[in-house]
Amino acid sequence: MSARPGTIEHAWHRQPMVWMIIAIPASSVVMGIVMLWLAIASYDGLVVDDYYKRGLEINRVLDRDRAAQQAGLSAQLDLGGGDARLTLAAQDPGFRMPAAVSVELSYATRAGRDQRVEFARTPAGDYTAPPLRLARGRYYVHAGSREWRISGVLEVPGGARVRLAARGAP
Repeated sequence: MSARPGTIEHAWHRQPMVWMIIAIPASSVVMGIVMLWLAIASYDGLVVDDYYKRGLEINRVLDRDRAAQQAGLSAQLDLGGGDARLTLAAQDPGFRMPAAVSVELSYATRAGRDQRVEFARTPAGDYTAPPLRLARGRYYVHAGSREWRISGVLEVPGGARVRLAARGAP
């Protein structure tokens, strides 16, 4: 005797094809919720609000790079062992060492991890700042003042020192 439709043997919840059909839209809903959570929880900060203003400032940045190159500026930034230390050198004998140097550490992918630190000049002639705590990753380092800027790249972990030089300089 065969079972009649509607009996226990033909119940919808016992059919594998029904569960496969339900699983496709259900997995889409679950993945949509996961993607929404990721978008809210991890702000990437890649797009700046004032992109037009930053684009206009590019000539000023290039002028600062040229000024550093003309003065033959280079520096060594040491982040290991206590206070951060910056040693600045110039090939131009007429270059006046500033009282403070601003150092910007820009994280490669997340603006929220960027840091800006003021290094004060010591009587020995180098510059110091409190110890820095940096997250793992690549940082683009820019040191300078209103008139000049030198740059370098720092990998954390792995590098406690980075050499900074004017762009286009050896």
